[in-house]
Amino acid sequence: MQSLAKKEKIRIVHVIAALNVGGTEMMLYKLLSRMRRGRFENIVITLKEKGELSEDFESQNIRVYNVGGAGGVLRVSALIKSLNIFREINPDIIQGWLAHGNLVAQIASIFLPYRLSTLWNIRYTALPKAETKNSTLLIIKLLSLLSFLPQKIIFNSKAGADDHCSMGYRSDKSCIIPNGFDTKLFSQSEKNRSSVRSELNISEEAILIGLIGRFDPLKDHSCYLKAGEKLLSNKLEVYFLLAGREVDWQNRHLRQLIKKLGISEKVFLLGERQDIPRITAALDIAACSSVAEGFPNVVGEAMSCGIPCVVTDVGDSAWLVGDSGIVVPPRNHEALCEAWLKMIEMGSKKRRVLGEKARKRIEDHFSIKMIVEKYEQLYEEQVH
Repeated sequence: MQSLAKKEKIRIVHVIAALNVGGTEMMLYKLLSRMRRGRFENIVITLKEKGELSEDFESQNIRVYNVGGAGGVLRVSALIKSLNIFREINPDIIQGWLAHGNLVAQIASIFLPYRLSTLWNIRYTALPKAETKNSTLLIIKLLSLLSFLPQKIIFNSKAGADDHCSMGYRSDKSCIIPNGFDTKLFSQSEKNRSSVRSELNISEEAILIGLIGRFDPLKDHSCYLKAGEKLLSNKLEVYFLLAGREVDWQNRHLRQLIKKLGISEKVFLLGERQDIPRITAALDIAACSSVAEGFPNVVGEAMSCGIPCVVTDVGDSAWLVGDSGIVVPPRNHEALCEAWLKMIEMGSKKRRVLGEKARKRIEDHFSIKMIVEKYEQLYEEQVH
């Protein structure tokens, strides 16, 4: 392994499918934009397309290379282009992100003319087969066979590490670095609460329950909406806000389900938004109805805003909320509804106390500053 004792900067290339708006991509942005510039130089390679977040990375003077385009993520041409970029950049560390990024990072490192540290980053638990592409499941299995190769495998959740070690991933390679949250960006705001409600044309007294996340079977929007229909049978003034990629009225599945449930007038589908901190601060209750998660960003962001959360018991969601929220089984809309009703019946003052407890938990254990320092320490260890 080459030593950087006398080298001024550690150069790291991060490999990811694309820089679209999502939890992993936002975590990568938060990490790279806060690392010490005098010590670390970060470069990103995207395998499919650059994605809408690429401009944010480049505005921070983080170079982004795209080796893909239309077609599959793992094309031979993408791998060849990646190798050429690696040889040009001459990195000290290659960091893969998620299944496709981890595989390309590892393959590329094998073909480079010198040894360097290769790290993987896994941000999910065991994925349900019914809701996961066969190609992704195949890559996850292949990586288990190759897990003796990377220097470290980073997990963002204890549950994710346990699940993958049970699938054959090397436990002696694993380390856990959870997600970090910006408590300045995501914070309590009466101004944001009022402005969002004015935008939606709902009263200050109405209960607003939110689900933030892209449209994906793993997020189980259907469970959330069915729980919403059941909750409305209690004749409460409740509204349901959903935001994320493809979570809009053009989404046929969501549109038909909402119509079938008869709750169209109570549901707001906002699509992909750039003002998530503002929207999150306007909620009374934040929900996560996922059937699989690692360490959900949207839950930590809601907690940072002082919003109490109801989450499904997947990944490290229960550990994240601690005693500041309610945990329910996945795929159970009745339990989800009951938890919402419990929070509504406790009243605004008790919800506020729960929210304050949630924010303090983030400040004490999951601040972005603490997480960046853990990554920097890990990267330092790889080159000495």
